Amino acid sequence: MKKLKALATILLLASPSFVFAEFDGNYLYKGYKDYNREYNSYDAFGYMGFVRGVTAMLIIDKKICVDDNFAFSQAFDTVGEYYKTHPKSRTIAPVLPVVLALTHEFPCPAN
Repeated sequence: MKKLKALATILLLASPSFVFAEFDGNYLYKGYKDYNREYNSYDAFGYMGFVRGVTAMLIIDKKICVDDNFAFSQAFDTVGEYYKTHPKSRTIAPVLPVVLALTHEFPCPAN
């Protein structure tokens, strides 16, 4: 758990959301809703880009484990549903809820 908290802290500090206060979970959740309605808005593209970037980094760092059939749409759905069921998480920097949602949904087997 300490490693996950350290990773989340690093991601938070390196995240554009640290600089742009309006880029929070509410922005991502709006983007998720647009994505889910297949509405090609800047918010939807921003949502997909942010979640794709965090997901790719977690896969590369082996913080989440996915199979060969993994599609980024699975990550988009996972994170969007997390925001839907955890509305309080929308007011904090978005990287932490994204990491929590993905590590919960795509855990790596214990060694």
